[in-house]
Amino acid sequence: MSEDAWKLLSVVLIAGIILSSYGVIYYYQQYSDLLSQNNYLRSELGSVGETLDVAVDFGNGTTMWYNDTYVPVGSSVYNATLVATKGQMTTQSYTSGNVTGVFVTGILGLSETSTSYWLWYYYDNSSRSWTEAPVGADSYLAIQGGIYLWNYTRS
Repeated sequence: MSEDAWKLLSVVLIAGIILSSYGVIYYYQQYSDLLSQNNYLRSELGSVGETLDVAVDFGNGTTMWYNDTYVPVGSSVYNATLVATKGQMTTQSYTSGNVTGVFVTGILGLSETSTSYWLWYYYDNSSRSWTEAPVGADSYLAIQGGIYLWNYTRS
């Protein structure tokens, strides 16, 4: 190869390295800007949303945890479970007097039978134990940092 060819090849390679460096710098700057925007939006969303944990115990030794499930402030345990399971729930509506509610009949493909059903519990930090729910999941407001458990119960 002639000396002029080597010079031309060297100039092309140096130009490629310089352009590549600019590309890396550009994409790093874009990444940094998006990361900053993401952090800002997450801090702003903290005032309208909350994170909590939802567990689904299938009664056979298998428990699936959905930690840090993000839900709007004011969501019920039912709504939080719906979000955590990506809608994989079956329900039955009921009316008792003036009260209308939703009874959960299945979660993640496991449905109630004549001898089994779903019950939900919340973790009580003061007693450090699971407490059976006092009302239906659609009537109980989930709280920031709350821990909720659905248990497939056999009678």
